[in-house]
Amino acid sequence: MLQPAFVQVYTGHGKGKTTAAIGQVVRAAGRGLKSCIIQFMKGQEYGEHKILADIQLIDCYMYGMPDCIRREDVSDVHIEAAREGLEKAREIMSAGDCDIL
Repeated sequence: MLQPAFVQVYTGHGKGKTTAAIGQVVRAAGRGLKSCIIQFMKGQEYGEHKILADIQLIDCYMYGMPDCIRREDVSDVHIEAAREGLEKAREIMSAGDCDIL
């Protein structure tokens, strides 16, 4: 039987979404829980991605392009990348091997 899992979505303008997600998954990893972060509208590697890659209980996926920072920059290519991210989220949820997504 699958155990309950959590899906957390951070949205909004400005800063804090990535910080909140990273704080949550680091706390979960400290308790032995498996976490997956899916980022939309991010297409370049940041310092936090490098350190999170060293934590075996945390997977981080980015779907986006480096040139998409503002809402008015969104194109069909960016929308397709977001769809790919949603498909990855569905895949992870269906597999049931992640405690926090």
